[in-house]
Amino acid sequence: MKQVLVLVFTASLSALAAGAETIDRQAALDSLVAAENAFSKTAGEKGIRDAFVEFFADDSILFRPDPVPGREWMRARPPSRALLSWYPVFADVSLAGDLGYTTGPWELRAKGRRDPEVAHGTYIS
Repeated sequence: MKQVLVLVFTASLSALAAGAETIDRQAALDSLVAAENAFSKTAGEKGIRDAFVEFFADDSILFRPDPVPGREWMRARPPSRALLSWYPVFADVSLAGDLGYTTGPWELRAKGRRDPEVAHGTYIS
């Protein structure tokens, strides 16, 4: 009986592996990093609010502190002179290539590009 179960289990795994789609994880990772860099560039050109509205998915969620629809919440905020910049120093994607994250430093200048006061930290996205 154990041999039959092992055989069925092995056959099932083989069938799953044969049907699995091969993805290019490096391409998925490169795309994720490019999207983060494009967001940062857009934030510098159009402003923080408009960059988030442009890059958030339709079903995005923000925690403020409770969950709210991300795009709608950002769209309702007034524009700001503040300058937000960030860039990824580490990124990874799942084996399926459908989920990923980046992390790195961020910098905020509340009064714009020439503001000498700078807030900074580390983001995860």
